[in-house]
Amino acid sequence: MPDSQVLNWKLRAVGILSIVMGSVAFLAVASFGLFIWSVSDGLSLGVNGATVPWYLIVIITLLFAAPSIVAITGGIYSLKGRKWGLVLAGTICNLLYFNILAIPALMLTILSKSEFKY
Repeated sequence: MPDSQVLNWKLRAVGILSIVMGSVAFLAVASFGLFIWSVSDGLSLGVNGATVPWYLIVIITLLFAAPSIVAITGGIYSLKGRKWGLVLAGTICNLLYFNILAIPALMLTILSKSEFKY
């Protein structure tokens, strides 16, 4: 179990990597959602030239942003040294965005399981 003052370097590394990767993924998804929303007047669904409704773009953007929110939350809990399952879920969510740094973060999460408070 980690001391409240001194965290293991593995926990800090996982926390920082998860927060950074999750934030970058969230910004990328949000930017792409804003881009699609800005050009959505020209998009058509193929049925009588109907345009894509704005709420559909927001829902799809939030669905793609959900794993990055889980990753950021997992990074925060890693820095606190709590809830190993949530930290593991956050590092796995980072794998969904094909981040190369997610692999070492996942390995460090698995190796540091015994140091988490439950």
